[in-house]
Amino acid sequence: MKLAVIGAGKVGSIIVCGARQNNIDVVVGSRNPKNNVDDIKVLAIEEAIKQSDTIVVAIPGTQTANFLTTYKDLLLQKTVIDVTNDITTKPFHHLKDAEGLRYTRAFSMLGYEAMDVKEIDGQIVDIFFVANETEKEPVETLIKATGLRPVYVGGLDKIEHIDNLLYLWGTLAAQYRTRNFAFKVIGI
Repeated sequence: MKLAVIGAGKVGSIIVCGARQNNIDVVVGSRNPKNNVDDIKVLAIEEAIKQSDTIVVAIPGTQTANFLTTYKDLLLQKTVIDVTNDITTKPFHHLKDAEGLRYTRAFSMLGYEAMDVKEIDGQIVDIFFVANETEKEPVETLIKATGLRPVYVGGLDKIEHIDNLLYLWGTLAAQYRTRNFAFKVIGI
């Protein structure tokens, strides 16, 4: 896998660190490329996409539709993992903006805090994801590289389930006034 993480906020940084620790070839794509950070190349977005076969979109959710439109030609034939949530619209995902792309959705149904700690009460945090069968393996590989457990929900026809988990997570986060929790599937 040759990975480009577009955006290096909290979720993007967690993914970059996991990839690096597991010897996955990773670069960061940025609108304002700077010097390399901790031996990780920081490139212009276009160059990062060209050098990679798997692209993680880890930018603000409100910018994701524009990103997918702007870079669509470069993203063709790449696995695109959308980790964003545009909470200003419904649905939160960007499937309609990704038409024709090898689009997947993961890392988007809970807060970054749970992804960062990796375990809660001795249990590895589950990351639910959707992908078509041909994109399933790179998503699972990346989730495992971050120290989390992949839970495959199904193909893109199941994408609304990921949004529904996020709705539930947000409700519970507000009710219990914490973001440091996750959902766990037991028995599979």
